Amino acid sequence: MDPVTEISGVQLRLAALKFLKGAATGDLDDATVEALRAFQKAKGLACTGEMDQATLDALVQAYGC
Repeated sequence: MDPVTEISGVQLRLAALKFLKGAATGDLDDATVEALRAFQKAKGLACTGEMDQATLDALVQAYGC
């Protein structure tokens, strides 16, 4: 799996956690921003749709790596 610091790594983790529907494209597209917002909301984070450090840390914790 790609590192969580790369868009594709974030997408793969969001997909595995059922937040992203569809394939990892490697682009920060609308579907990825929506998935990020949904994940952030579920984790009680600010719903920015951005790959900020708090979101990346929460993804690592939720996914396991």
